[in-house]
Amino acid sequence: MYRQSFKGTFSLGERISAALRQRTQQINTRPAVRPFSNTSRLSSREEDLKHIAQHTKPNALDFKLLLWTKMYKRRADIPESIPLTQIKRAREIGRIVIGTSITLGFIIGIPFMMMWGRHSKSSGDSIAKRRKEWIRNLQRQKKKEQEAAVAAAAEKSSE
Repeated sequence: MYRQSFKGTFSLGERISAALRQRTQQINTRPAVRPFSNTSRLSSREEDLKHIAQHTKPNALDFKLLLWTKMYKRRADIPESIPLTQIKRAREIGRIVIGTSITLGFIIGIPFMMMWGRHSKSSGDSIAKRRKEWIRNLQRQKKKEQEAAVAAAAEKSSE
């Protein structure tokens, strides 16, 4: 609940995962564009249902994932309507790669953060000291501003 109130605090993995979930819901709720075909012996209704279940129109994220997973070489090679299984496979590969990358980032980053924290502790740095110094600086600035205001008032009264 707390994290939802700040839109900028979501990590890249969470945003991509949310976009993928939203796109999956869209695919399941809207029909895809059916290519013209007069050679089928199925009725148009049956053909529509069969096509909707198997194909969908990719969005911008799907295009990126299809190219990133090397299912297609160029964006121009991607057709207007592609099999749903292919989109799902590209998404699954994308989720795996993104999740693995985030995990590796944490595995590499956590020891550095630990070393930085130990170094700060040994040098005597702490959050409490930083806060006290920050408050002192604010008080100094406020005192200087008050002195400047008094000096300006004294100049105006002497004129």
